[in-house]
Amino acid sequence: PFFIRRSKTNLILLKSEITQVFGEIKGTLRVDNDIITLESAIGWAEEHNARW
Repeated sequence: PFFIRRSKTNLILLKSEITQVFGEIKGTLRVDNDIITLESAIGWAEEHNARW
């Protein structure tokens, strides 16, 4: 990853924790019967836990 963003909010009735990871993706992706090759795609993944 070339950037990681973390955010936490705790406002008694609202609580949120987010982690986002940005980076370069390499590999293959299967969609139905097609295979897509990713050489240097930019993308992100995130985890979000929330309560309200």
